Amino acid sequence: MNRKLSIVLKACWLAVAIQFLPGCFDYEKINDRAQIIGIGVDPVQGNPDLLSYTFQVPELGLGGGSSDQSSANPGPGAMGPNKNFTAQAHSVSEAIALAQLNYDKMFYLGNLECIVLNRQLNAHAIQHVVNELMSTRPVDKLAWILTTPDSARVVMNYQNGDEASAEMMDRWLGATISQYGHATRTRLWQFWRDTRLPGVQAHTGLVKIEDKNLVIYGMQTFHGNTPKLELTPTETLYYNFIEGRVKGLSMSIGEHTHLFDVRDVSCSSRQFVLQQGKRSTLGVRIRVKGILVTNISDRTESLSDRDLQRYEGMMAAEIQKKSYALIQKLQQHHLDSIGFGRTLLLSDPTVEPNIDTKWDEFFAQVKAKVTVEVQLKHKGEIV
Repeated sequence: MNRKLSIVLKACWLAVAIQFLPGCFDYEKINDRAQIIGIGVDPVQGNPDLLSYTFQVPELGLGGGSSDQSSANPGPGAMGPNKNFTAQAHSVSEAIALAQLNYDKMFYLGNLECIVLNRQLNAHAIQHVVNELMSTRPVDKLAWILTTPDSARVVMNYQNGDEASAEMMDRWLGATISQYGHATRTRLWQFWRDTRLPGVQAHTGLVKIEDKNLVIYGMQTFHGNTPKLELTPTETLYYNFIEGRVKGLSMSIGEHTHLFDVRDVSCSSRQFVLQQGKRSTLGVRIRVKGILVTNISDRTESLSDRDLQRYEGMMAAEIQKKSYALIQKLQQHHLDSIGFGRTLLLSDPTVEPNIDTKWDEFFAQVKAKVTVEVQLKHKGEIV
């Protein structure tokens, strides 16, 4: 009797377990999915409750050609023309549901590459969009987020041959371009984190259409979720020096006829807040390496160690001066986009109440100190 009961129980357990085994009941062919790779968000004029969403979708299985042409012999699973869908709605999910009425494939957010926000969006709209994307489980949180002074729809509609704008932005921001300095790269999760944590303000890169080209440049700072100060590409370069993110860059140092060129510039940095009694100092230490290419005289000559040290000193002085000027500019606008407050909070958690309520004012008033150390190399004679 006990043996029969054991067999019955095992059979029942097996019947239940089978229900949880993976199977093909929810199988969906990849060509039946519409993978949303880019989202552009614009305000709707005259209706602040609605947002205009533009979704960019590649058509799998189609070869080259424009959005209304396809290759005669497409390869299997090939990435071909792209379709854009625009809908006005209160949320991303509602906009997808409305856009779905115009397409016979199921939209999917797991391969999201880029989000472009119109700079005219208000803080509530930006917070709503970012929070919804972060709380939607299938969304790829590693998607890049950028801001545009133009229409996000225009940016998403840009296409260079067969390559759509979202693919171009993902390729550029994904470090295909080895040089890094005049723009910033921010992931969706990083932006969301910085809008919530005390002691730091969020930022994104900027994107626009200029002379029929897609241009990624500079940096857009935020106060909370509100777009504030735009940094030029040159100012962004020194922001990246402060953050230790410059890599593989070529740059000219000096002014007018007193210029010399350095390539393969890279750096590391450390930020800290030095407290001595009631006095505090924002500190940055930057270490720069590079290869000297040309000298000031433009004549072919061999450099002594003393000459090389002179060039190192000139480069260090210029980086120090412009990095310090950038910190002062951020202080004038009460924007700690560098994250000194977060650095202080990590070293002393007891200051969190003050960081939450008073850091903007404190950051604007405290003195800053930037030190730069440069190490240059050169091969053979300098031209």
